[in-house]
Amino acid sequence: MRKERSYESEKYRINPNARLEFHNHMDFCVGTGHMGLALQKKYLEQLKLVQEIIGFKHIRGHGL
Repeated sequence: MRKERSYESEKYRINPNARLEFHNHMDFCVGTGHMGLALQKKYLEQLKLVQEIIGFKHIRGHGL
């Protein structure tokens, strides 16, 4: 026997004048596919360009 779920709605008030700090982590770490891609010349050229533009510190990849 399946129980019915009831959900209550919630209301939020947003202050359009509020200022919040935004932490943009793209300059810290970028993601990639398999690390084997890093062995390809074209990939390294593109990675160098991204590094020059945003100056990331780490690469997160798969298949180590």
